[in-house]
Amino acid sequence: MKKSVIEQERTRLIRKYHTLANKALLSPAAREGILAGYGVESSADLSVAELIQLCAQVEGIATEYFTEQDKWRKRLYAAIATYLRLMRKPVTDAEIKAIACRAAGMEDSRDFNKIPKDRLCSLYNAFNNRNRDIQMVNKISYYDNE
Repeated sequence: MKKSVIEQERTRLIRKYHTLANKALLSPAAREGILAGYGVESSADLSVAELIQLCAQVEGIATEYFTEQDKWRKRLYAAIATYLRLMRKPVTDAEIKAIACRAAGMEDSRDFNKIPKDRLCSLYNAFNNRNRDIQMVNKISYYDNE
């Protein structure tokens, strides 16, 4: 038997909710908390209007998470570029991503966007500390040579 248009839309919205929740890395407890706000235990118990609201709410959480992750990705990128300049090595997009992925323990440089936010933060701090150390050594070496 063929589903009505409303049932098809409801099914599509339930899938969208679960996809967004996975992307936002919501824990099962967080999902239950969000659904409890609607007075239900399962997303299947929601109406189409409630599902649209729910998807918008979870999409806001996911967007916030990815915006924050993107900031850290750009910071790490800049820190590695600075490191390469200090080491007087060529700075290329591929080289920066390869270094970041190796430092994160990823096998492929195409995994740059898959590095978790916490790992991006720690790598950023590690490269910044390394850059400061190199700058101090260069400064000391410069004064010693005079």
